[in-house]
Amino acid sequence: MSFQNEISEQAMRGVNDAPNDTLQDVLRRQYSRRQLLKNAALAAPGVILSGRLLAASDAYAAQQAKAASGHPADLGFEPISLTKVDDVIVPEGYGYQVVLRWGDPLLPGAPEFDAHQQS
Repeated sequence: MSFQNEISEQAMRGVNDAPNDTLQDVLRRQYSRRQLLKNAALAAPGVILSGRLLAASDAYAAQQAKAASGHPADLGFEPISLTKVDDVIVPEGYGYQVVLRWGDPLLPGAPEFDAHQQS
């Protein structure tokens, strides 16, 4: 049986037959319940404060952007509608320019591009 078939078979059964320790075994060996609760209690204020600080900094940045411009910060254009057209579509008032096409030489004197010889 190939390795791929063996892995697929294990996945179908929902069982990993690897001889490695389970995460539960590793945690049991590393931490007692008391240590885990103690560490969680020590980490909780840091997690709570970091979330509040991040939220406060985001709110502050948005407030400053709004105050500077007089209106909420946005990208400055109306988004384009969804389409399945195979073309470059940009918002009203914007344009695009091709900088480098596939196959263009990157260096002077580079050989002619050959799609079948890319490596």
